[in-house]
Amino acid sequence: MPLSEKSSWKSPRRLALIAGVVTSLLLGLWFSAPAPGGDVLVLDAAAMTVVLDELPATEEAARARAEEEISNVTGVPAEEVERHFTLLKSSRTQYEWQLVYTVSNNPDLAVSLVHRITADEGYAIADEYLKDLLGTAYFSAHFTPERFDSVTNTVHYSFVYPLPGDEFELPMWVRVSYERTVTGRQVVTGPQEITIARAQADELAQQQGVPEPFSSTPFLKSGILCWRVVWQHTPNDADYELQRLYGVEIHATTGELITILRYVRPTPASSASPVPITSAQITALLAELGVTGLEDGASFDVRVFNGSDEVFAVTRSFGRLVVQQGANANADITLWLDRELIVQALQAADTLAYLQEHANGRNVRVELHANAVILQKKGYLELYERLQG
Repeated sequence: MPLSEKSSWKSPRRLALIAGVVTSLLLGLWFSAPAPGGDVLVLDAAAMTVVLDELPATEEAARARAEEEISNVTGVPAEEVERHFTLLKSSRTQYEWQLVYTVSNNPDLAVSLVHRITADEGYAIADEYLKDLLGTAYFSAHFTPERFDSVTNTVHYSFVYPLPGDEFELPMWVRVSYERTVTGRQVVTGPQEITIARAQADELAQQQGVPEPFSSTPFLKSGILCWRVVWQHTPNDADYELQRLYGVEIHATTGELITILRYVRPTPASSASPVPITSAQITALLAELGVTGLEDGASFDVRVFNGSDEVFAVTRSFGRLVVQQGANANADITLWLDRELIVQALQAADTLAYLQEHANGRNVRVELHANAVILQKKGYLELYERLQG
């Protein structure tokens, strides 16, 4: 969407508006504070998970804990939570309370209070699962627990299968849910024996035409233990043109050829669409700008140009800036940002300094949708000053 220079904050017309705002303020032109109950609440997620060492014993206690977390996350004062959030239903299992709230002018919010999984629990659940899947003897012979990731509730293992003068070793993992069931895995799916040694895999690869020198490594494909043998070579244009064979994948038990690997020319980066800017990147950029003067209820759009035309709605909600994909119905302003400016600023050692040095009418533009007095009252002058340095 083409934008004229008149929409830039640096244009004389915009600077005149800012000057007019300041003059108006000096003359006492000011809006009254919002009336009680006029707060604008915006949620950036429809689900919230709270991990606890012990679950509340009663619904009343669970509700109190959920609403404490709602206040902490959203910034809504504790005494105001019930004005915006109404408990719709609640349920409990052995390991989880779930409370669903209707929220004014927002989708319903599901709050899950879950019982923390300890490392010992995680190991026990994953071990038992693997023993049932593979047999106790096979599990004990080949699996060694390495670590428990308490963020993802994932048990990591080292799988080792000794071979004459060698060994077949792979990392494997099992993920556990808060309901104490297995929800993900990357493991051998049957008690597979390895009868093909590395040297045999190399010989089979050579017979298929894989050039030397090559390297052979163990890997897991769809739960099957395999050897992957590849040519140690940097591909050239001729390799891509001929789609030359450079490797094979071989079943580690039967020696069956599973996959033939050939060079395929990658798609030129210039013909690919740019990676879209995300709401997390916009949130990080605004955090680095450090704008604190915006009033609650202030809402504006951020539109990315020279990219994939992303649009984000930004709202000041109880002291925090909430970024959502899509446009605001009643945005005060639209801030246009060049995609490359966003990416480079976030990669810079000092994001704010980079923006202040590089922001100009070509890569930062603005459209005003409210009058200058309202924009000043809501704190947008600070955003302008922060960008200008």
